Amino acid sequence: MKRSRPLFPPAAGRAPLRTSLRLALLQVGLTTAAVTGVEIALFVHDGTGPVGALVAYALIGAGYVAAGIVAWWRRPSGRLGALLCLCGAALLGSAAGNVANPTLAVVGTVLAQLPIGVLLHLLLAFPSGRLPDRRSRLLAVGGYVVTLVLPIPAYVFGPLPGVPPVLVVAERPDLVALFARVTTATGFLVVALTALVLVQRLRAADRRQRRVLAAVSGYGVFSILLLTGSAVVAWFTGLDPFTQFVVQMAVMAGVPVAFLAGLLRGGFARTAEIEELDE
Repeated sequence: MKRSRPLFPPAAGRAPLRTSLRLALLQVGLTTAAVTGVEIALFVHDGTGPVGALVAYALIGAGYVAAGIVAWWRRPSGRLGALLCLCGAALLGSAAGNVANPTLAVVGTVLAQLPIGVLLHLLLAFPSGRLPDRRSRLLAVGGYVVTLVLPIPAYVFGPLPGVPPVLVVAERPDLVALFARVTTATGFLVVALTALVLVQRLRAADRRQRRVLAAVSGYGVFSILLLTGSAVVAWFTGLDPFTQFVVQMAVMAGVPVAFLAGLLRGGFARTAEIEELDE
């Protein structure tokens, strides 16, 4: 008896998925390139700081998206690529606050700390991009609360320099100072608990994966501490604000490289779902 051919041969099922993914990532890349180009043009024409530093800021955001596209293409069923793209978009959004435009200044103010929250999420979700347990999910939510919710009083109860007072509902410097202390304490608590979770994962990993996890986690936590503890860093090092900004941007630029290298060379097993998408 002659066997019938399968209705959907494996090769035929894989090609449309890869094509759709290719088109989607192409759109993400082109959109990011357009936004980055417009942002750089605005910095050159009407930036509120050193043009070179602001251009580097935008290019770093685009670099995160580029790394995310590569990770998304190589590991389609993982979510790390999407998170890297989100972090790049958050950086581009926060960078918009450095343009002398009221609307963009508001956008940049609201999103100023969001890249740190996404970076924390990246650390907790590495290498699959998924948060593996309840502790990780709570810490990721805590990171977004610290970077999106707790900073609200800073621009609602007191105008920030260079930000139009459209967001101010009342001038309450006492509340601004109180929430600043709460934000700092909560932020360091979330980072400390995240570091504890990452150490526990290191102990459970095999030798090859442990080396990669240690490098990625260590670099990521160091980056978050450098970004959130800028006042402490300035006090210890005596760096002027511009030099400190350059150092922070240099460290941030290395984050997508570390995550992408760790994902692609860390010996992390592919899932069956990923294998099905491979050509």
